[in-house]
Amino acid sequence: MDETTIPAPTHIEACVLFVDISDSTKIYEELGDQKAREITQQCLNMLIDHVVSNQGRVVKTIGDEVMCHFQNSSDAAYAALAMEDGIQRQPVFCGVELSIRIGFHFGSVLEENGDLFGDTVNTAARVVAAADAGQILVDKNTRDQIAGMCQSRWIKKAWLKGKAESVDLYELVWDECDQTIAAVDPSLVRQRLDGHSHRLQVVYGSESVVVDQKNARLTVGRSQKNRFILHSSVASRVHLRIEFRPPNHFVIVDQSTNGTVVDMGGQLITLQHEELALSQAGSLKIGREKDVGETIHFSMML
Repeated sequence: MDETTIPAPTHIEACVLFVDISDSTKIYEELGDQKAREITQQCLNMLIDHVVSNQGRVVKTIGDEVMCHFQNSSDAAYAALAMEDGIQRQPVFCGVELSIRIGFHFGSVLEENGDLFGDTVNTAARVVAAADAGQILVDKNTRDQIAGMCQSRWIKKAWLKGKAESVDLYELVWDECDQTIAAVDPSLVRQRLDGHSHRLQVVYGSESVVVDQKNARLTVGRSQKNRFILHSSVASRVHLRIEFRPPNHFVIVDQSTNGTVVDMGGQLITLQHEELALSQAGSLKIGREKDVGETIHFSMML
């Protein structure tokens, strides 16, 4: 009787990328299994096309998440940007607006029968779990590998399961014109707000939201997925985010086409694909200073 030889696992260096359709569970709950599967499969097919066209390989799909293998971080970055651009250009599938989140990590993996195993895979999975809809996140070491071809900005320190120390996460930044944008030095947004509370009240029209450690992020834009939904023609689908960042400060992150004007105590600061630490009270005006749209007010809560 012949014995079948099982190939031993191979150690290789690889970039592992996960891309996940955001809020897919809610789509299944609202539309039912058959319709939701049709919608998500259309989106997955588009994502897989971008993987293959950027020298990647689909390892497997896990529900509405795709695990991919690239030989280097640059190819993974190009694929990730192409995926986000594809969603930006075609956000609606079968009448439903979708968004995705992406995370990837480069390191040593075990390859066996086409599948990948090891700490690099686990880290990539945890990086994508830390991402919000519309974000591409990487750790610092992976970011450094693509620094020459793709720009990024520091987002936060995160505790990834299984890691002894916190990890700096960076966002690959893209816009509606498919151009990456200048990085912002994290030291510019790490201003301590000593003496102030850890709560920021944000008001838009008749709506009010408190941003704090428990509710650490507020998104604003034209898309229905935002907490504050804008109607101005100068607003982008996801125009800006307001975030709480430890130890005790709040940051506005503009990711729009037309920019945001921040008014703090009469000082006007125009942001376009930049970050700024907020203090005391002020307002955010959607669009450039000469052609502003809607206004959002913010204030520290005592």
